Amino acid sequence: MAAQAARPGVRFQSTAQRSQLGEDLLSYTKLKASLPVATWNVFEKSLQEGKNLDKATANAVASAVKEWAISRGATTFAHVFYPATRPPALKYNTFINLNFGAEDWSYPLALLDDQFSGASMLYSETDGSSFPNGGLRTTHEAAAYLAWDRTSPMWIREDTLFIPSVFVTYYGHAQDEKTPLLRSQRAINDEGVRLMHLLGYKDTKSVVTNVGVEQEFYLISREHYAARPDLQMTGRTLIGSPATNNQQLSDKYFSEPSIRVKAFFKEYENECRKLGISYMVGHNEVGPSQHEWSPIFSLTNVAADQNNLAMRLMQDVAIRHGLVCLIHEKPFKGINGSGKHNNWGLNTNTGKNLYVAGENDQDEVLFMANIATLARAIKRNGDLLRLGVATPSNDHRLGAHEAPPAIISLYLGKLLSEFVTQAANGGPLVGYHGAKARVVDSKTNSVGTVPTGPEDRNRTAPFPWCGNRFEFRAVGSSQNISWALTCLHAAVADSMKALSDDIESGKSVEQAVRSMLKENIGAIFAGNNYSEEWHAEAEKRGLPHIRDTPHAVDILSNQKNIDLFSNVKVFTPEEVKARQTVLYQHYADTLTLEGSTLVQMMNTALLPACGEDLLQSHKSLVGDREQLYVKLQKAVKKLSDQLANVPEDPKEAAHYCAKTVKAAMSEVRTIADEVEGVINRRFYPFPTYTDILYSHHTLPEASK
Repeated sequence: MAAQAARPGVRFQSTAQRSQLGEDLLSYTKLKASLPVATWNVFEKSLQEGKNLDKATANAVASAVKEWAISRGATTFAHVFYPATRPPALKYNTFINLNFGAEDWSYPLALLDDQFSGASMLYSETDGSSFPNGGLRTTHEAAAYLAWDRTSPMWIREDTLFIPSVFVTYYGHAQDEKTPLLRSQRAINDEGVRLMHLLGYKDTKSVVTNVGVEQEFYLISREHYAARPDLQMTGRTLIGSPATNNQQLSDKYFSEPSIRVKAFFKEYENECRKLGISYMVGHNEVGPSQHEWSPIFSLTNVAADQNNLAMRLMQDVAIRHGLVCLIHEKPFKGINGSGKHNNWGLNTNTGKNLYVAGENDQDEVLFMANIATLARAIKRNGDLLRLGVATPSNDHRLGAHEAPPAIISLYLGKLLSEFVTQAANGGPLVGYHGAKARVVDSKTNSVGTVPTGPEDRNRTAPFPWCGNRFEFRAVGSSQNISWALTCLHAAVADSMKALSDDIESGKSVEQAVRSMLKENIGAIFAGNNYSEEWHAEAEKRGLPHIRDTPHAVDILSNQKNIDLFSNVKVFTPEEVKARQTVLYQHYADTLTLEGSTLVQMMNTALLPACGEDLLQSHKSLVGDREQLYVKLQKAVKKLSDQLANVPEDPKEAAHYCAKTVKAAMSEVRTIADEVEGVINRRFYPFPTYTDILYSHHTLPEASK
């Protein structure tokens, strides 16, 4: 779902490469072929109706899964799940069971391969109290359960079969990222089908959400990563002055990748191909050592599983090339951060794309109805969408001139914005001309005319229309996309429900759509989202401007949001409050970890280096350095004292860290970066930005 671009890596070059496509993914085409027709029909019906599998069918499916997995070299299986605010988790189980006989209870009589039954495929149990849970689990009430998401295929990596799963408590509360996402997809389906029927599309049986995820990241040399405690502990550099050749020349963007990066991309593409991940685009990004890759869109929960897998793949492949993959949103100050643009859309079982401008009157009204529900979702619940992208790491890039601002608005393009405004004020819902084929004259016989999209691009907008989908550009590079899209789905489903309610109450379709557009036209903005003028204008329109994560988390327990999640059956009030506590705690823990790491780096490395620099320098050359070094020492002591006073209450701790600890860290960094500019290079204890961002342009010694 991203534009094609010149990219490193290779296309299929042999029949063998073609045969690798999806070889380690248990697609439903493969599963269907391995099962009796009657068994497959029962399994498929259970997916469509959301019902449990009977024991016989579950065992038959498990047998087929195990046979395929063992044929691919698997010896273990693992339910992989996604605890809130942390990386994926799993536990390994062997396919082998032991058969102990009564004659000799101390030694197994035989090794059996019956460990993988229908029950063990579908479910697993684990401890829920040690994962972030916001009080939903305690040590003495710790049970939690894993269950296969049957709409997402299993895969194999190395010798393990991975089963993508949800993670719920003993009482069924969501303790993960996937469960709410699946609930929100169900809400979109329920309200989407209802609305489609009211708009005259009676043959619609399902409405699904799809997404294609653009993943930005940095690649740096492993030896420099190992010499930077901040990168190891936090994923970002807590100190560091910009390199003289930073990104001011814009010469890195889409430039030819280095030899090592090409090799990385080639192997990474091969790994993706085997796992059925549709690698589509790869290229150099704006920052030095920054890169991006993008897949083709897929069902949202499947795309979330694949993106989490892809992030791990990138890290593993990078290590094999003497590199480290950094997925943090802002690993380097003063250089573009990394995002994860979510190319998101809605489709029906009949092949309708709900965000494509129609070619007949009925389809045009359908398009305008879905623009109306999206405008309402953003106008009414922009605070919730902002929360969906609120993380301590994403705070470093949102609002800067490299990422959308912390104000969520809808970009439709110049022509469509004008058309929608006219429709909201009584104009027709049909007749949008931007949807017609458009070309640009290249003014050269060698090229001819060039086809374009229906509207121009807007890279400053957090939620722009792309002709057949919307791009949620504010999502952070390290995020699990599930949380951001759960918030989006809940808001859109609620707006679909509101539009259906209006139509069922007696309004005509045209009246209901026009009314919703008029009430929510303030969410639509076609200008420069980076401008100060827009910030003032957004405030007039009532669009929230939430500048940091703790303030975003505050709004989660607003009654409006509790009611929203309850109405579309995504979260119970208890789950909302628990998630809020988890998010507060995650923010506070992240900031205290960063602050403690910075203090340690200063006390054990940079400050001693400053002392050594003074001892080794001639008095006439010391200048103002001694005063600068003392200033740094005082700032470090101040930060250390503030870290010792972080409150215990999660909410108080989060706001304290945002206001106090973050400012103290910034003060230390400013002075430390000034120190870097004057200290004898021989004594500076860490690799500099110049070292880190340019060294991987050569081959590692072991590869030469």
